[in-house]
Amino acid sequence: IEGTNNTSSMTDYFAQAASGTNSDLLDGFTTGLAWETYLIDPDPSSTQNYGYISALSKRGELQSMSINSKGNIGEYLFALGGNYSNKIYLGGSIGIQSVRYIEHSDYVESDPNDSIPDFNQFTYHSDLKTTGSGINFKFGAIIRPVDWMRIGLAVHSPTFMSLHDEYSSFMQSSFNSPDSIRGDGEKVYSPSGSFDYDLTTPFKAIGSLGFVIGKSALINVEYEFVDYSTARMRSDSYMFREENNAIETAYQAVGNIRAGAEYRFGPISFRAGYGLYGSPFRSNQVNADAEASVISGGFGIRNEDFYFDLGFRYYMLEEKYFIYDPSVVTVSEANLKNNYASLIATFGFKF
Repeated sequence: IEGTNNTSSMTDYFAQAASGTNSDLLDGFTTGLAWETYLIDPDPSSTQNYGYISALSKRGELQSMSINSKGNIGEYLFALGGNYSNKIYLGGSIGIQSVRYIEHSDYVESDPNDSIPDFNQFTYHSDLKTTGSGINFKFGAIIRPVDWMRIGLAVHSPTFMSLHDEYSSFMQSSFNSPDSIRGDGEKVYSPSGSFDYDLTTPFKAIGSLGFVIGKSALINVEYEFVDYSTARMRSDSYMFREENNAIETAYQAVGNIRAGAEYRFGPISFRAGYGLYGSPFRSNQVNADAEASVISGGFGIRNEDFYFDLGFRYYMLEEKYFIYDPSVVTVSEANLKNNYASLIATFGFKF
């Protein structure tokens, strides 16, 4: 993310967030770093104790942010299924999940045109690592009233996750002021922080309808209901009252639609599909229109001894992102376009 901001700076955000707090008690991961790197100063005109202002005398700085993240969720499934007269198929599973997520972010404000007196640039770097595990339950049924129709119903319980966060940050500022008090290039590091908490994800309900056309084609339509407002966070040491209220206020229930078709030509099958995922945000939120869509295609080969499937999936999402909280300091949103593709191959052997 990059752009010139003529109305605000992240230093304004730090100043507002620090307001009313003694400088010795500021957050060692955010506002405390801004204080130690001379990016915020005491506000002599403030009518309250411990008021702060930005150290930048003008606006017009170039803001840029880079976020690098990676991770995975793995799942071990223990499943049991059966059928009655080849008309009703029932199944259930227990899923044990493992979670690993790593994020590095770099935020920089600079003055490439030398238009802000005494200011060169500052950098704010933060690291986050999340690990944990979870458990969920899935139940489903397929009903075949006639040979050419399939009716599917499924319920996925919430995933009950126990997570552990490790985080740290540093800040570095550079001034060309003759004022020797201000630093110039020294990094100030936060302590290493950690926190344990529980996360409960939303449950899912899924209904599907499939049709078999002769012996060569299949068509399937699936509807998925997810209520994102039911997600909850908990901890023994922190109540998450504000965060859970924000989840309930900002998020909503949505319906996701997926459709697919397959055509079989001898041992070879050709497939295509489309999915539309509704925005989880309510109508009064900035990302209320952030719907995601997925296009997929592929083919498969099957015989009596083995099978091979190759699938292609293309994901598209447009959303808005704020580099700092716009409810604290006014800042324009960045418009992000997320487009990525994945290729999935499956090999199977029969004994």
